[in-house]
Formats: sequence, structure tokens, C-alpha cells
Amino acid sequence: MSEFTLTVNPNIPVFAGDDIEICIGESVTLEGDNAVTYSWSDGIENGIPFDPDSSGTYVLTGLSANGCETQDEVSVFVNPLPIIDPGSPFSVCEGSEVTLTATGAGPGASYTWNNGVVNGVPFSLDVTNEYTVIGTDANGCEGTASLTITGVPNPDALFTANPSSGVIPLNVDFQNLSTNATDYSWDFGNGTAGSGTIDTAEYPFAGDFTVTLSIFNSQGDASSSQPITIDSNDISLFDNPLHLMLTGGISGPGYRTWHIDSACDYHFGVGPPAGSTPDWWHAPANEKPGVGLYDDRFTFHLVGFQYDLLTNGDIYVHNTIGTTFPGAFENLYDWTAPFNDMPNETWDLTTDSILTLSNGAPMGFYTGVSEFQITQLNDTSMIVKYGHHDGTLAWFARYVPEGFVTICP
Repeated sequence: MSEFTLTVNPNIPVFAGDDIEICIGESVTLEGDNAVTYSWSDGIENGIPFDPDSSGTYVLTGLSANGCETQDEVSVFVNPLPIIDPGSPFSVCEGSEVTLTATGAGPGASYTWNNGVVNGVPFSLDVTNEYTVIGTDANGCEGTASLTITGVPNPDALFTANPSSGVIPLNVDFQNLSTNATDYSWDFGNGTAGSGTIDTAEYPFAGDFTVTLSIFNSQGDASSSQPITIDSNDISLFDNPLHLMLTGGISGPGYRTWHIDSACDYHFGVGPPAGSTPDWWHAPANEKPGVGLYDDRFTFHLVGFQYDLLTNGDIYVHNTIGTTFPGAFENLYDWTAPFNDMPNETWDLTTDSILTLSNGAPMGFYTGVSEFQITQLNDTSMIVKYGHHDGTLAWFARYVPEGFVTICP
């Protein structure tokens, strides 16, 4: 009987290592232990780095020196990178305080900005700059995002006036030297306005006038003011009889207030556009009480050509345009419409007696026009003819100065 010896080698287990957690894009190295040769699943080479794009489990087969084979496995968890939201790009004036607050990395996250910015903490923006933030989530994975904040230079208002003083009539040329602006608005202090980089204003009266230039850009505005001094008045204006009778001249308070001469027939009427009298219809005395016509007052100032309209809350308007006034109602054939006072408007009277009021201001029964032809003017009465908004009619009105007792013809 033969004898033989059977040797049973111990089964030494191979070790694949501990489970691994990484962020996507990072490399991982799997390296077995406790064997002589190692073979990994999925084509992984022992001790050679690779970049997994998803989580998975890798099996290691190890062969010991005595020829025994064992297996072990290790899991690799691949975490996604956080998607960071830095906020939307925006523009502010240089020197403004801004706050950048990034989000997207989830609970327990931290955010690190460049340029010394701290997440959620205000800072002063001096110039246009790009800001980059790194957001780190609870797994230690990092996401990056950027935004640009545009620093808009602050508008700087500056202008010259040439000349800045003198005697009337004085024409002053204004040169806009402002920077960092896209829009401009002039207030010449004489009741007129302008826009642009070069403008001229006329000063026919003595006095001190303040000229203000306001400038604007997309983020802000600025203004600058200068005085204009006029040493003497334009005497020629005081020699104009139309100006003197309309305003009362320089011997009185410098203004005259007129109202509709409701006490007499023919104080209000209508006729053909080419006519000179209200041939089609005229109002008898006090024909239109309580409609918002007889209590209106029209004041003309000599200095500054100022026009003040006192409406006492309403005006009388033609029936074809009454519905265009909110709150208007029909009243004695035409319409009574709510209407605020219009102080500080201006008037202009040409040599051919055409009176124009600024900003569409009315003067009595409103037909949609603000240009009037004065057909008669003296110290005690004024008759005007004016058109209709569609050109089909001519309206006539007679006015008397405030306080004047009318003697009807």
C-alpha cells in the first residue's frame, strides 16, 4: 500500500480596500493587498488611476503565492458637482454698494469669491469686473460660476453760459460740457426749456435767473445750476401797446386778469371760419351759468410773459370733445369737464395779434386749440377769435378786466 502526503495550503483572503467616495472628474486608484497577482473587473488595472463617470462596485480576484484564489470587492461612489448660481449680471453706478449671493450647492455649502468678495456681504463696486465663485457642497465637491457687474460712470453735470450777465435783450449761449450722460434737460429760468448739448435762451427782462442743466444715464442723474443776471429791461416791450393793454403795463402791478363778459349779449358765439363776427349763434347775457365758464380767470403778466389760468375746478368744453375728459358731463348742450388750474404757463403775442398759450392752455370755452387772434384790445375789453379742433368753426369771445363794470351796448 502506497503512502502520500497531502498539503492543504491556507486560504489567505485578498483585500480590495475600503469603499471610496469622490467627485465626478476626480481620479481613483484601486490597489489590492495580500496576494501575489491581482485582477480587477471592468478592465481596471491594479494601481493605475482611472476616472469613473458613475458609481459602481469593482471585484478584485487575487492569487496567493501558494496558488490559492480569493475575491473581494470595493464600491466607488461618484458624487455630481454642484451647479452654482451666482446671480444675473447687472449694472450699477460706480461706487455703489452691491451684494453677491451665490446659491446651488445645497445645505452645509460654502462659497468662495475672488476679488475679496464675501458671499452675502455688501461691498463697493469701483469698476466693471468679472466675479467668480466656487461653491463647495457637503460632499466636498466644487462647482464654479461667474458673472460680470458693469460699473457705469456717474454722470457729471457741467456747462458754460456766454455771456452770464448783461443788459436786455440778452441772448445767452449755453454749452453742455457734461460727461457720462445720454439725455439732457435745460431749465433756462425764464419759462423756457431745451435739450441737447448746445442751446440758446433769450432774456428780455431784468432780473436774476437760475439756469439748471439736468443730465441722465441708465443708472442715475445729476444737475448743475448757474445764475444769469440781466441789469435792465427791454424798454421796447413797454412801448408795445398790445403788451401794455393785455398786461396792464408797468404802471400797475405788472399783470392784468380777464374774464368772460357774461353780463352782455354777444359775449360768446360762433360763426364761419372766414368770418369776423358770430353770425351763426351768439349767447345772450348770462346764457351759460354754472357750466364752468363765467368763473374762470385769465391773468397775463408782463414780466416773464407768464400766463395763469384759474378754473375753480372745471372748464366748459365743446360737445365733440367732452367725452375725452374723465368725469365730464353734459351741461346746457356742451360739457362741463373737471380741470385743474394752470399757473406759470407762458404767452406769446405776435405783431399780427396772434396770442399763443403754452401747453395747450385754454382761455374760456375750450374747442381743442390754444391759439387766439385778438380782433379788439383796449384797457376795458378784448375780443378774440379762435378755431375749432377740426377747422370747421370760428368761435368768438369777449373779455373784460377783473373789477371792470361793464356797460353793455
